[in-house]
Amino acid sequence: MNKIRLILILFIFTIILSGCTATDTVTLNDEGKVTESVSIMESNSNVLYGNKTLKESIEQTLSEYRSALSVRKYKTNINIKAEKSGVVVTNEFDDFCKFIDNTIFSQYIYNHINCTSDNEFYTVESVGDFITLDSHYVADPIPDIMKIKLNLPFSLTENNADEINDNTYTWIYDKNTNASKTLKFKVNKSEVERIKKEAIEKKKKEEFKKKIIKITSIIFAILLFVGLAYAITIRLYNKMQENKLDY
Repeated sequence: MNKIRLILILFIFTIILSGCTATDTVTLNDEGKVTESVSIMESNSNVLYGNKTLKESIEQTLSEYRSALSVRKYKTNINIKAEKSGVVVTNEFDDFCKFIDNTIFSQYIYNHINCTSDNEFYTVESVGDFITLDSHYVADPIPDIMKIKLNLPFSLTENNADEINDNTYTWIYDKNTNASKTLKFKVNKSEVERIKKEAIEKKKKEEFKKKIIKITSIIFAILLFVGLAYAITIRLYNKMQENKLDY
């Protein structure tokens, strides 16, 4: 089993193996939806299968998981670079709970990650022990570091992240992490509604601006046409007057 295949099994947000990097950017967009983009890159020498090309080798790995990814509506794109190659896996979810319930990777971090939604908050919390990094596949390479990153346009109401940088929250796991370590964060729904409202207002302003530009362009075209027609009419009239004088 090569490293890309292992990461597809074990990975939720960011897993870094020796020579292999996988990055998942999870972002709340201005429509209140959660977007997920997983980039898994490996040294080209480790990607290759026998005499197959890079693309053929990655396709062979993906073929074993494409059905499972498609069921969850993940899109995959092969990314081939000079030194490293891999795949980009993307998806979009209506809200945090739909993301937690449908991401294909979360079951390999904890026994379960639960999301509840009430009138005020989305509350995301791990259930049971963290699945330690050395308990997956003894024969396979073990991830050295695993990071769960969450990017937001506002602050979380509550969290137990290991690192906070502006509105980016990071949970860090390695082989020394105790199995009792938990993951928890709470998102204020009023903040989600605020950015959605701001996005709607921004869209309305942009649409209004486009309408004004369109109307202005039409008025300018009409004035230009009227001006040209008037100029041509005056010229023809003057020409006719000159012809009358000739007679």
